[in-house]
Amino acid sequence: MDKLKPNLLRPNTKINNIVGAEDNAKEKIINKKLLESVKLKFP
Repeated sequence: MDKLKPNLLRPNTKINNIVGAEDNAKEKIINKKLLESVKLKFP
């Protein structure tokens, strides 16, 4: 089980959906930054 996402274990409420959406947005931003930094290092 993924300890970082306890909201998946609880019933789906609006608050949990919002938190999940924010987490997904943060992950996408981090992944995008990582991809960009890799492209800079390995053009």
